[in-house]
Amino acid sequence: RCRPANRSRNLANSVLCPIEDGRLFICLIHLGHPVQKPSSEYSKADAPVRRNAATPIESVWMRQDLKSARTRDLLLDAAAVVVRDVGAAKLSLDRVAHAAGVSKGGLLYHYPTKQALIAAMLDRTLARADHQLHELADQNDRTSGSFAQAYLDYVRSGQPDELDSATGIFASAALDDGDLGPAQAQFSTWQNRLIDEDGIDPTVALLARVVGDGLWLIDLFGLAPPTKEQRGLLIDLIEDLLPEP
Repeated sequence: RCRPANRSRNLANSVLCPIEDGRLFICLIHLGHPVQKPSSEYSKADAPVRRNAATPIESVWMRQDLKSARTRDLLLDAAAVVVRDVGAAKLSLDRVAHAAGVSKGGLLYHYPTKQALIAAMLDRTLARADHQLHELADQNDRTSGSFAQAYLDYVRSGQPDELDSATGIFASAALDDGDLGPAQAQFSTWQNRLIDEDGIDPTVALLARVVGDGLWLIDLFGLAPPTKEQRGLLIDLIEDLLPEP
């Protein structure tokens, strides 16, 4: 991918372009037609330099990257709404594009297949859960068992907003033979932190994980969820096994 050269007198409108054999060429933009010369033909004075301020070309790329990120978020939000409104089985690219207010081509540019869209939805759901777990761990007063406490706090009152979309996302992945590898990897990372890095009895850590995951999955699929009082008593019971803060 080309990148801007320094804006010296000789290279005012130039960009540096890597090619397949690894050599670096300087493309001189002239009347819309690039002319390539090996970079070895230029002096060190013409070499690119690091600068704090972005060049005009870099600024364009940065704005484009930001716009693309916003569009991807818009599409994922729309997909979650579609899943919530019509169910995972009826999730389609046409419905998502319509809900997002973008063209089908615009959606395909970012997510060329339904499976790619579902994978992105799953990745975002897992990333949000991971971020919230780490925030909860940072907020409690424990030196040992902070992540176990966060795991329990995460399911103490349920996550209605997240669960609403997560249900459809997991169902979509299952219905369309989606890749659940990222979910498996993320849950493995959480378990390793609980058992190996949280500074508590590994069996207690595993118990916190089983209770947390169990409550989350019960809520996720509406499998006769316990009452708020029952949930609180269960979590308090596990908390009593954790070291004192």
